[in-house]
Amino acid sequence: MGHVTASIHGGVRKDARGVCGPAGTRWLVGTGRRPAGTTGDCISDGGNDMYDCGNQMNLEGTSGDSKQRLLYTQATTATRAGIADISYLTLKTHNVWLAAFESASGSIARYFTSGNNGADGRGAQELGQLGESSRAPGYYGWYKQVYGANDPSINELIITTDAAWIHSMGGSTDSGHHELRSSTGTGVSRIYYLMWAGASGHQYGREDFLLVMETFLEHAGVADYADGAGQAPMR
Repeated sequence: MGHVTASIHGGVRKDARGVCGPAGTRWLVGTGRRPAGTTGDCISDGGNDMYDCGNQMNLEGTSGDSKQRLLYTQATTATRAGIADISYLTLKTHNVWLAAFESASGSIARYFTSGNNGADGRGAQELGQLGESSRAPGYYGWYKQVYGANDPSINELIITTDAAWIHSMGGSTDSGHHELRSSTGTGVSRIYYLMWAGASGHQYGREDFLLVMETFLEHAGVADYADGAGQAPMR
């Protein structure tokens, strides 16, 4: 799990601007004694009505065992998820929220977010697929965005190591459902999840999500650099 820790913590610290996304990206910390997204199992508001207890993490293994509403860890050391050998961590840093899951046995078969969004049916939502990374072959990206509701837009990127997964979302902008699951029952060894806000419902383009994916993978130490200096992807 040390590689996952380095991927999230080290990757963000090396180039916060690049990893945290394109121009206009912001993180709304909300109110209270501790910033939203560092404790508990959901973000109650996030500032300016971004969420209504959203960004809940849910996981399923190849055995069919599942865990709902995993707790945030805000740590650079891993926690056992309670399914097979799957470990995970979450980290909110600068203006991006990240989670990483790792299983040496390849037991991760499904990941999805749940809860409610502040958009409450207003605005629009969109799913997109980024295909295979050019900087880290063997990694694939999918995204969801909720935008145009005047509340902060919600931008979610899921990265994994299998192209043949099924991608879906909830039926309205009120739903926080964003799912990626195996189409064959075969699991993967890694999933990365990145989330950020956009001011006043800002809509990002596909190229913005692609920039975030490529920059994150590069600084996470899995990118296959042209000069051969990078580490090969671990699958």
